[in-house]
Amino acid sequence: MACFEYPLNERSRILLRLEYIFARILHYLPSEVSWDSQAAIAGLVEAANLFSRTDLKSELLKEIDRNLNGMKRLNQLPGVDPQRLQETLDSLTQVQTSLLQHSKQIGLDLREDDFFKAIMQRSTIPGGTCAFDLPLFHLWLSKPKALRIQTLSRWFDEFSAVNDSVKLLLGIYRGSYVMSEAVAAEGYYQQGFDAGQTTQLVSVELPSDCDIFPEVSGNRHRMSIRFRKVDSTTLEISTHVEDLSFRLGLSVI
Repeated sequence: MACFEYPLNERSRILLRLEYIFARILHYLPSEVSWDSQAAIAGLVEAANLFSRTDLKSELLKEIDRNLNGMKRLNQLPGVDPQRLQETLDSLTQVQTSLLQHSKQIGLDLREDDFFKAIMQRSTIPGGTCAFDLPLFHLWLSKPKALRIQTLSRWFDEFSAVNDSVKLLLGIYRGSYVMSEAVAAEGYYQQGFDAGQTTQLVSVELPSDCDIFPEVSGNRHRMSIRFRKVDSTTLEISTHVEDLSFRLGLSVI
């Protein structure tokens, strides 16, 4: 099955983007190939830019606090596993403490590192990090794997507490998915939400060989899905106009 996941509010959107960036960094970071080291740095540049523009730390702390309060209320409901609930509460408290220990803006030390700053500035120019622009960078890329990994790991440490928070929050959201079978009439599906609930994520599952993908739009009140089909050879896109069965998941927490 091909799974497509979409956020329905700004905080969930930020979490998914951070997960995507961090996953790329951590995939390339341990590689001995210099091109992979460059790919890891490209991800670090994205993360540094993202944190320089928005007060993401504050948003993460608010979302952690919201989940803590919601989890504490679950104690009053029958059928809740108290041990698992306490483990989740402890994990939320731990990532909250780690974030609060960052007295500075997250990523600030990295953006002020002279070596990284030079790479970051040149990264805005197409091909701007080539050898004649940044000879020091390419000297570093020629160094042994262990040295490059040490530098990259030190830089990523700036975001380790954020990464832990993102993984925990998205794990909670994904663990709350309620899956159901749905049908898009003539390729279109819409659904409203209860006013008292917050839907974080939408999951759409389709057979991986069907060459159809969803375009989701929505907010706290409702969502709509328009299915598109793509020619696997030319990649031309058209509207899917037939009835389509799919699996729909809603994360309400």
